[in-house]
Amino acid sequence: MKKIFFISRLPAPYREPLFQQIHEQVKGLDFRVFYQIPGASNNAWNLDDVNQGALAYTYKRQVVCPQTVKKLTAKEFWNAGKLLWRTLSAEAPDLVVVHGYYFALSWVALLWCFRHRTPYGLRSDTNVHILKEHGLKGKLKRRFLSFLVRRSRVLLFIGSANRDFWKKFGAEPKQLLEARYAVDPAMFNPRIPEVALRDFRQKYNLEGKFVFLYSGRLVRRKGIELLLTAYRELRREYPDIALLIAGDGDLFPPMETREEEEKNSIVYLGQVSYKDLPTVYHASDVFVAPYRDEPWGLTLNEALQCGKGIIASTGGTCGAAIDLLEDERNGYALKELSSDAVLDAMRRAYENREKGPAWKEVSLQKANEWNFSSVIHAFEQLAGEV
Repeated sequence: MKKIFFISRLPAPYREPLFQQIHEQVKGLDFRVFYQIPGASNNAWNLDDVNQGALAYTYKRQVVCPQTVKKLTAKEFWNAGKLLWRTLSAEAPDLVVVHGYYFALSWVALLWCFRHRTPYGLRSDTNVHILKEHGLKGKLKRRFLSFLVRRSRVLLFIGSANRDFWKKFGAEPKQLLEARYAVDPAMFNPRIPEVALRDFRQKYNLEGKFVFLYSGRLVRRKGIELLLTAYRELRREYPDIALLIAGDGDLFPPMETREEEEKNSIVYLGQVSYKDLPTVYHASDVFVAPYRDEPWGLTLNEALQCGKGIIASTGGTCGAAIDLLEDERNGYALKELSSDAVLDAMRRAYENREKGPAWKEVSLQKANEWNFSSVIHAFEQLAGEV
């Protein structure tokens, strides 16, 4: 039996079902996941989501550092690194796949592979269009990544912008293996009970309104203020619209502002449990993602699984939009990242709302194409080669 160990910074609820399927479906493979920490309080999902996943799934996992922290202290890094090194030495995996190259234990795992001449693979969501390579730091990063890429046994790419990122740093075609980013269709099932949707709409006064949705961190790089400016302008023209905002972050407004915004049918939901997100998506009509700097954007996958139309930029600032959004077939591509462009797209979505069923059909078709099967196939291939 071949051993493939996967190194990641922390659990994420959208990856848990994928790891479970690899564990169950890839025959002849001892698949194990090592997490640096059990979770972090500043993510888009909460720790309860992660803890529930730990109970629900049976794939082999180990958390190397038990503390929920944003950054390891020197002592924590030493202890966690020593534990991972000893575990790798004792178990002698045939391949180590490292997700990301920016966290402490990724360096430990890669050093172990170099020291023991064990092949390694890399997975990342980095988008070639939003690379920041300025100055000395950028130069050193380019050299470091080129070094890692040249020596990697496999480079798993999640989409076209990520594939081109690996190519930029010298990837050969034989190294590249598709492993698409996706979400679990069992979680984002289109058949939400109508009573649950009705109760949700009534609770937030959405009945009879055309609902736009934003889901994610409320930070500048996500472009939330572009959306708010565009929405307020659009509501002056069409008072029968509403905006749901699911998430928190640095730009989450105080209570007084949220109460005032309710007059404009802007509903701040705060951080929404992952299991409750499908109801939020299905209660909306169009998903808006005016991201300035998003390597991928798994929220677009979530919106597709729920059959929603999408407004986002396909110019490179959102990796997922390049592959998942077809302009005018399942949404509108932003011509530029500005509040005026967002306003124009939202206005068109509202005025052409009869396109909703056609958009839904295309989005569900896309969702069916972007599933876990490519990742399962990738690990089946790796298990047969190492």
